[in-house]
Amino acid sequence: MANEGLRPGTELVNVLKEVYGSEWAANPTEEAVIAGFVHQPNGVSRIGNKLHLPKVATIAATTLGSTSSGNSLTQTQNTEVDTTYSPTAKYSYVGINAHAKTRIINDGAYQAVVRKQMLAGLEEAIDTDPFTPAASLSHTESGAAVDKTMRRPAIGQLAEFGKGHIKVGQTDLMLVVHPREIKNVLATNEFVNAQFRGDSSNPAVKGWVANAYGVTMRESGLVYNPAGTAYQPLLEKMAWVLAWNQKPTVLDVQQYQLETRLIAWCEYAVGEFFDQYGVSLNTTV
Repeated sequence: MANEGLRPGTELVNVLKEVYGSEWAANPTEEAVIAGFVHQPNGVSRIGNKLHLPKVATIAATTLGSTSSGNSLTQTQNTEVDTTYSPTAKYSYVGINAHAKTRIINDGAYQAVVRKQMLAGLEEAIDTDPFTPAASLSHTESGAAVDKTMRRPAIGQLAEFGKGHIKVGQTDLMLVVHPREIKNVLATNEFVNAQFRGDSSNPAVKGWVANAYGVTMRESGLVYNPAGTAYQPLLEKMAWVLAWNQKPTVLDVQQYQLETRLIAWCEYAVGEFFDQYGVSLNTTV
């Protein structure tokens, strides 16, 4: 063998070192979008076994005729509604055996990323559940794309059925679209042109529509889309409710025999509150 140096695949195959990076990267999860927007009841720190949110029905005025007696009025007798919500508990659990823990070497960094991913997984689960009621909303718009032809009448429906609670251009509204609808949103000039969005702090050059027609726009891959139909909610926050028994938390590390246990959990209730304050924009994805 003439003038050949030592090669990594042959002569040095048994002595070459392998090095791992000192950081642990985390796979992506969806960020929380809808859970932070919907109504969280004031004064409710824990919901116990069931949350009750009573609602007082509309009381219509009655005409008092010029010859009517003031002591023979017709009484309003509405049956009031009690909306209830039951809690759901979710958790993440990772166990690390002792003889695995010692061989990881940088175990502290590994556990830190595991905790981060546990919380991210819980946040993703929490944000998934509030999207489901979109498929049950009474008011909808359907079309090929989330564009002005869908968005404008959807806002109109909110104003019509939400009545005095919805003030167009003043009431805080949110529309969450499926990521596959982003191309259609950005192709609509009325959404991206600053004069329609009306706020110089959100210029079109940022590449996304922060607000158009008084509606904050967000995107999420958690938008409910069974059987290929995406139910994309346009909401005022009182449309749905979210309440807690336990917000996402990582428990103290538990040692059981030769296993290190990392556990995170939460418990919450979510559901529809006012159907009138939501419209679903339905497209095929």
